[in-house]
Amino acid sequence: MADTYENAKQTMSSASDKASTMAQNAKDNMAESMSYGRDRAANAYEEGKQKINMASDMMSEKLYDAKNSMGGAVEYAKDKANNAYDRTRERMRMAS
Repeated sequence: MADTYENAKQTMSSASDKASTMAQNAKDNMAESMSYGRDRAANAYEEGKQKINMASDMMSEKLYDAKNSMGGAVEYAKDKANNAYDRTRERMRMAS
């Protein structure tokens, strides 16, 4: 009878230890999975932020270039208009 009690006690203790170990392993696995997920989300955020910053910088450069090109085109058009006006005025003066 004492032997049966000791065997049952030992079996119960073994099962309890095994269940405790399995629970701890599950907890550790869950913590690792959550940490991995957080790291992946943080990396995705950083990559997205970098891409947005690069696109923003590129857009700024393109707009700056367009502004400069437009400024040059406006100056060119003004010069052409002034030259045409001066030529017409000179022709009118010569005709009178």
